[in-house]
Amino acid sequence: MAFLLIILSFQLAEAQIEGISEGDRVKVTAPSVKSGNIKGAIITLEDSFLTVSEKDTTFTISYESIRRLQVSEGEKLAIGKGALIGGLSGALTVGMISLATNETCDEDEWCIIEFTNAEAFGIGALIGGLGGMAAGALIGAFITIDRWEKVPVTLSMNSYQSRYQLTENRSILTIQFIF
Repeated sequence: MAFLLIILSFQLAEAQIEGISEGDRVKVTAPSVKSGNIKGAIITLEDSFLTVSEKDTTFTISYESIRRLQVSEGEKLAIGKGALIGGLSGALTVGMISLATNETCDEDEWCIIEFTNAEAFGIGALIGGLGGMAAGALIGAFITIDRWEKVPVTLSMNSYQSRYQLTENRSILTIQFIF
């Protein structure tokens, strides 16, 4: 019994990216091209790849290698980020200083208010946090950061498959196209 089966199969990937155009500032994550992010302007935008200029280097990136694509939506002030960093660092620093310098009153001393170590840390953290938040927000008002919006990269796989099967008495030819 003679039997022969031949299957040929291949896929073509086509990518579509909507919402970007040449000249846009983008941040691309493509580990096969460069470790880390590529930040720059789009020079060319083709059917299967894009070219990005980052400082003095030009990268040609196929759509299949893109893990993440973001487009710049402009810049914003870092007030919130500065307030968060300042508030946390101020609270921790002043809270620890208050804890380290807290003294309990002796019986022969006259004290107005006596704090436990936890109370001293809490009051110091509150005062330091509020002060640090104000200072951080003020500093953040002079710093700008990029706003990034994620852009979906959709890959459509076109699959072509042909199969030829030959047995002793008959042959079957099957061709399948999936889009």
